[in-house]
Amino acid sequence: MESQRKSSGDEDAGERGLLHAWRGYSCGVTPERLLLPQPVLQVALGTRHGVLLVEGGHVYSVGDLPWKQSPAAASEPHTLESALSGQRVVAVAAGSFHSGAVTEDGAVHMWGDNAAGQCGLPGLLAVPNPTPVALSDSDASPPQTVAVLELACGGQHSLALSARGQVWAWGSGPQLGLAASVFPVWKPQKLEHLAGRRVLQVACGASHSLALVRCLGPQDVHRPPVDKCRQCNQLLYTMTDKEDHVIISDGHDCPLGVELTEEAGMAPLQEAETSPSETAPPSQTSSDPASDAAHHRDSGTEDTGPPPDSEEASARVASGVKGSRYPDEQAVRDYLRKLSGDAPAGRGTGPPPGGLHAPPSAGALASSALNSLVTSCASAVGERVVSTYEALSFKKMMNYLPSAAARSAAAPAGGDNAPAPERVRPEAKKSSSTGDIREEDAEGLRRRLSLPGLLPQVSPRLLRIAARPGTRAVALAPPGGAVPEAQEVFPTLQTEVWSWGRCEQGQLGHGDNLSRSQPLCIKSLNNKEVIRVAAGARHSLALTAQSQVFSWGSNSCGQLGHMESPSTVPRLAKLSDGIRVWDVGAGEKHTLLLADGDCIQPIIYYSGQRAGEGPEPGAAEEPPAGGGFTPQPVLLPFCMNLRYVSSVFAGGQQCMALSDRNVMGFIAGLHELAAAERKFYCRLCGIKTEVVRPLLELESLGPALGPALLGLLLALTGSFGRLCLLTGRHAASLTANLRRGRDVRRLLVLDNGGVFLDSHREYCVAVGDFLVMGGFQTLAKPPL
Repeated sequence: MESQRKSSGDEDAGERGLLHAWRGYSCGVTPERLLLPQPVLQVALGTRHGVLLVEGGHVYSVGDLPWKQSPAAASEPHTLESALSGQRVVAVAAGSFHSGAVTEDGAVHMWGDNAAGQCGLPGLLAVPNPTPVALSDSDASPPQTVAVLELACGGQHSLALSARGQVWAWGSGPQLGLAASVFPVWKPQKLEHLAGRRVLQVACGASHSLALVRCLGPQDVHRPPVDKCRQCNQLLYTMTDKEDHVIISDGHDCPLGVELTEEAGMAPLQEAETSPSETAPPSQTSSDPASDAAHHRDSGTEDTGPPPDSEEASARVASGVKGSRYPDEQAVRDYLRKLSGDAPAGRGTGPPPGGLHAPPSAGALASSALNSLVTSCASAVGERVVSTYEALSFKKMMNYLPSAAARSAAAPAGGDNAPAPERVRPEAKKSSSTGDIREEDAEGLRRRLSLPGLLPQVSPRLLRIAARPGTRAVALAPPGGAVPEAQEVFPTLQTEVWSWGRCEQGQLGHGDNLSRSQPLCIKSLNNKEVIRVAAGARHSLALTAQSQVFSWGSNSCGQLGHMESPSTVPRLAKLSDGIRVWDVGAGEKHTLLLADGDCIQPIIYYSGQRAGEGPEPGAAEEPPAGGGFTPQPVLLPFCMNLRYVSSVFAGGQQCMALSDRNVMGFIAGLHELAAAERKFYCRLCGIKTEVVRPLLELESLGPALGPALLGLLLALTGSFGRLCLLTGRHAASLTANLRRGRDVRRLLVLDNGGVFLDSHREYCVAVGDFLVMGGFQTLAKPPL
C-alpha cells in the first residue's frame, strides 16, 4: 500500500507545476517545455534571464547570466543557486539584470548587476551569488530587523514589501520614491510618503514603480491639512473656479531632486483641538510677503527673530483662528489690547500712520504680528461670511422657486406618508488636474459661490439643478463594519493605485508626462476595485475584481490592448464580451492576459510585439493589421494544449505560463469553482449597475411604494450589497489561491462557511419579506 501511494504521489508531482516558455506571437509559435526536478511554484523574468522557485524552496536561474564567475554555469539551461541551500525561499523577483529572493523568515537575498546599487551591496559592481541584504527599521527603539513578504525589481532599483505593509527602496533614480539627491542609495530606506497606509503589492518597471494600497478607513487617523509643503514650499491644494463653483484638488507632488530633511514631513498638530470634519481645507492664498512669513510661523518652524511672548501669542491665536470655524473673539481682543499696551511711551493709544516713527525693534515686530493676525482673522471670517451668505442665498432661491413652494404647501397634507425631504443629486465635474474626475458635494448649502449674498447672482445652472425633483441616495455597498469576518480574512476590494518614477511615455497614469519622485495616487482608478498591478518596461496594467484590465503608458507595439498611443491615463483593454481576465503579465513590449473562456480551461491572450515578421511559410493566415505587432489582444492558438494554466509571466521578449494537469480532479474542480465565482460576481455587479441603482433613482419610487415597502426595499438592497461584496472578496481569494498554492486545504470558504451562510440567509429573508408584502408586483406597475 505504501509503495502504491508513493508511486501515485510521484505521478501527481509530474503533473503539477509545468512550465512552458515561448517568444512573442505568430501562427507557428510552439511553447517549449522546461524540465526541472521539482514542480515550479513561481517565475520571475528579467530582460534576458529568469528566476524559478520550485517546490521545496529551491531557486534556479535561467537565461543569460553574465555576473556568474563560472562560464560553465552561465551556459547551462538552468543553474541552481546553491548559496540559498538550507534556506526555504518563498518568493523570487527579477529586474532587468539582477534578481532577488525572500526566505521563509523574511530575509532578503540579492544578486546580479549592482552598478546602480540595485542589489543594496556597496562596493560591488556585480554580485555573482545570492547575498543577504539587511533591512533595519531605525525608527524603532531598539532598531528592529524588517520581515519582508515580497520583492519587486526594476531596471536600476528594487522595492521590498514588509509584513506590516511598508515599502522599502534602494538603487538609483526617482522611481525609488525617496526624493533623494544623491544616487545610488545603497542602504534600503522606507518610503515615508506612504507611511500610515497599508500597501498590498508593489511592482517595478524599467524606470517607474507601482503600489497597490488599501484605502484608508474611518478608523484611520487623519492629520489636519496644511497650506504648503514643507519640502518644496509649494501649495498642497489648487483651486479652479468653474461655473460659480470652487473645485479644490490635492494632487501635489514634490519635483525631482528635492532632498528630504529631518524636518520634512507633515506639519505638527495645531493646538486647537478640532475634529477632521470641522477643519476646512485652505481655500485662500495670500501674495503678501508678510502673510507668507506669518504662515511659516504658524506652521511650527523655529524662528529666532521676534520675542518669545509675541511669537507664541501670535502662533496660538492664528492657529486657533485657522483650525476652528468659530474664531475665539475674546483671544483676539486680548491680543490687540496687549499690542496696544506694549506700545512705547509717546506713541499714544494707536500707532502712527505707516509706523514710520516706531523703533525698528518694536515696530517691525508689532507690524509683522498684526499682519499675521489680520491675515488669519480675514481668512477665517471670510470663510464664515461666504458660507453664511451662501446659505441665505440658497434659502431665498428655494423660497422663490415655484416647485419649492408647491412642495412646502403639499408637505403638511401628506402627513406621515409624505416622503422626507430629499437631497439634490450632484453632477460629476472635472477637477483642475488632468484625468482626475471628481464629484461635487451633494449638499447644496455647502457649495461655494463666487458671488454670494444676492439672489440674482446665483448661477442659472444651480437654479436648474435645484428646481429638479430630488433623488434618494442609497448606499449599495455595506458600511465598514457590516461583514467584520470577511473584512479581516478575505482580500479587500477597497484599494488605490499609487505610482512614481519617470514618465516619458505616460506610464504613471496621471494624465501627463511629468516625472515624480514621490508616490501619487491615480485618482481615475479609485473605486475600480483593483486587486493586482503589473509594470512593463514603459507601460502599466491594473486588474480589477470585475475581471477588467486597465492599461496606460507606451503603446508602440500595441501592448496596451487598445488603439490609444500612448495613453497617459488608464483605459480599458479591448476584449470580447464574456472574457473575464484574472491574471496579467507585462514585458518589455508585450502583455499577457489569462482569462476564463467558454469552457473550464483558461485561455491566454497576447498583445504586443510579434515574434517575427509574419506567419510561417505555407501558413494561410495573413499577418494582422499593424505590421510587426498586434493592435488588439489576440487568442493564442496553443493555449488549450497547456491544460489548466494557473499564472502567466512576461519579461523582456519572453513569455512563460505555469500550468497543471488534472491531478485527481482537484485542479479542474478549483478552476471551475474560481471561474464560477468570478462570473457570479460580474453578474451581480451588472445587476447592481443596470437594475438596482436606476431603480433607486426613480423620482416616484418613494410615493409609489410607501414608507413600509420602501424600508423593505432598502433592506433588500443593503443585503444584496453585502452579498455582492462577499462574493467579490471570495472570488479574489480563489484567484490568489490558484496563482500561488492551488491547495484545497487553504480555501478560506472551508474555515469561514458561517459568513457565507449568514449573508445568503439575510438576503433570502429580505427577498421573502419584500415578496410577501407585494413589493415586486408594485414595482411592475405601468406607472413606474
